[in-house]
Amino acid sequence: KDSAPGWGSPCSPVEGSSERGHHLRLVSCARGARNSKTTPGGLFSRMIKSSSNENLVGGCLCGAVRYRTNGLPFFSSYCHCEDCRRASGAPVMVWSFFRGSEPEWLKAKPSAFFWAGRERRFCPKCGTQLMFRDPAIPNLYEMATCTFDNAAMVRPNDHNWACDRLPWFEVDDHLPRHAKYTPCAGASS
Repeated sequence: KDSAPGWGSPCSPVEGSSERGHHLRLVSCARGARNSKTTPGGLFSRMIKSSSNENLVGGCLCGAVRYRTNGLPFFSSYCHCEDCRRASGAPVMVWSFFRGSEPEWLKAKPSAFFWAGRERRFCPKCGTQLMFRDPAIPNLYEMATCTFDNAAMVRPNDHNWACDRLPWFEVDDHLPRHAKYTPCAGASS
């Protein structure tokens, strides 16, 4: 594994735990962690360029599953963990974080897959990964940012699980890199 400056050291699971691949430590969010250093000018000035409503709409590749979020995301993050890479078939996933238990499903409901005690939802027809949720934290869920109809309006705030980053994949964006969990800034606001 690569341990280039700014990316942290190679990952390894904590002995006796199943934390590997869990890209957000939601427990810290529930306690209201806030790190203003990661959100200069305010969270939404960095993450959301513009918005004409208070929800985001999106769906899968084939159009069988459509959804509407309940509000705007409070955070967005690149995830380099091995589980997200394998589930998506891509070198990195971008997730947007929402309060609530899940979005409103407008057209069909996705299938669920449980792995490492966490839930991933995907289209049963085309396989598009849509949602991630840790059942231990029922008041937060994550949506695959690139499934929004206007994905360009949501900008990631950081990189997490950078210790799992593939050595041949580099993003030169100067966002904070966290070896494992993102600090989840703005969860209490």
